Amino acid sequence: MPSPPAPLTLPHAYHSFLKAALLATSFSSPARHTIIATLRRSFRASPAPSEHATSSTFDIARIRNTLHFLELAAVPRTLEGRVLKSLLHTWWWQDMERGKGRRPKFELLMQASGEGDGEGDAEGQVGRRRKGRRAREPDEAIRAQSERGFEAMVAGLNESMGLCLPVR
Repeated sequence: MPSPPAPLTLPHAYHSFLKAALLATSFSSPARHTIIATLRRSFRASPAPSEHATSSTFDIARIRNTLHFLELAAVPRTLEGRVLKSLLHTWWWQDMERGKGRRPKFELLMQASGEGDGEGDAEGQVGRRRKGRRAREPDEAIRAQSERGFEAMVAGLNESMGLCLPVR
């Protein structure tokens, strides 16, 4: 499979990433919203290079490698596809925890009907939240530690494969 042409400007890079990622996920609803939010966040946070790439963050080789990775992720049952699916799933849950993501429609319907609170049942499932601030502090420390480990894994993946996947 030939490597895609490298975009020359930042808007072209954004459009190329968006198009390739949406094709890799078949435009599925949760993945689509996570991709758009993550790309917007990472492109707004990065320093803006000039019209033609001169910034060190705008590395054409990394962009080309990332686009090739996303093309391979679009092929069914590939390692790249599973990695992308795992990344999107984790980013979606991080957005949900921070209150930035969309809640699934069935969860909103369950809350409206009073059948459940979307946090787990009374038998003590893992997703259930504990009451009080003191009870939540260990959960927050564990979550922060796991997010740091996840970010280090994404940074290592970027470094080893020459990609530019967003690290939050």
